[in-house]
Amino acid sequence: GDQHRQQQAAAHRQALANAWMGTFGKIWPVLEQVLTQHGGDEDVMEEVMRCSKNAMQAMNLAFRDFLAPFATACVNAFMRHPMSCILYAVTTLVSVFGRDGRYVQPLCDMCEALGNKTFEILSQPNAFTQRPDIVTEFFELVGRGVRRFPRAILSAPFADTTFQCAVASMYTDLAHRESLHSLLTYFDNIASADANEHDQPLLAEDRQFAAQFILSPGKAPGETRGGQMCKAMLHALVTKPSVCVEPVAACCLSMKRLLPQQAEAWIGEGLQALGPEVPNEARRRFMQEMMAATNSKGAKEATRGLYRAPKS
Repeated sequence: GDQHRQQQAAAHRQALANAWMGTFGKIWPVLEQVLTQHGGDEDVMEEVMRCSKNAMQAMNLAFRDFLAPFATACVNAFMRHPMSCILYAVTTLVSVFGRDGRYVQPLCDMCEALGNKTFEILSQPNAFTQRPDIVTEFFELVGRGVRRFPRAILSAPFADTTFQCAVASMYTDLAHRESLHSLLTYFDNIASADANEHDQPLLAEDRQFAAQFILSPGKAPGETRGGQMCKAMLHALVTKPSVCVEPVAACCLSMKRLLPQQAEAWIGEGLQALGPEVPNEARRRFMQEMMAATNSKGAKEATRGLYRAPKS
């Protein structure tokens, strides 16, 4: 019964991978040419990226022969014509190869190159509201990196700029649901630090590293990244759409598990920084309920209450 079905499914996956291997090898030179010559045509690029993503998902680690040329072609195309579909495709590269130590550094370098271009775009006025697709896909990409190789990506040279960019986005007019979800999930990925949850020694190292990252100095004197993160998240929660509730609840819970005492202080500071439209009673209740919450249900209820406070 079940075992037979599993064997069949595995055989089908292998057959699909083999079919793609032969096909992708033949069409790659054409795709590479298209990337170079038609990189500014969004419809063409979307097709190329969708085709490549399907190939990666089917071939899995057998895509390794194309990893370097594909990553290089994507970075070059993004430099000339920054499109979100490129970020969306390379996120699959990170998913497929991110757990293999041999590929971590090249993947980090790829993320950094794409990041530098992204920061250039997002430093323009109103960029967050005009390019929400870039915001969404870039933080999906980096968030996936944090879920695959947290220590490498959080110690990379672009890690602080990425973090500060995410914090700054919370204070813009950005109201795009997917972008907000992507940004807040990136924060939670840092705080939960559970990329290697099946490997206890590695998990302990990851958590220690995440704690160091969050405890490091923030932008303002005397501030930590953890303090910045809590202030930005709570600000977003009371000023932006309801899509923020779930990831903010998850991140507060993750921070509490990682650094219980500091998390309480940071959440307190974040509540103090909120505007007068949030009643003190609502802040007090959130603090009490969030500190008592032991699971996502409790954390969500507390967060929903604070989200509703300025609106009621």
